[in-house]
Amino acid sequence: MAKRNQSLGAEKRLKEFGILQYIDLVIASAEEGAAKPDKRIFEIALNRAACKPQQADYEINNLSEIKG
Repeated sequence: MAKRNQSLGAEKRLKEFGILQYIDLVIASAEEGAAKPDKRIFEIALNRAACKPQQADYEINNLSEIKG
């Protein structure tokens, strides 16, 4: 899961809410210094998940995240 607009401590909050156990990987833009649609956040996520771009799904929050 890559989620933008998250303040520091996203993983801790997910744990407190009792849902971290259902998430394999948490990448928060505030902790990585890059946010969607910056491609670096996706490269970080793909690298940590050992996943190829063709194997990943991407969910947009609004149309401004789509670039040519």
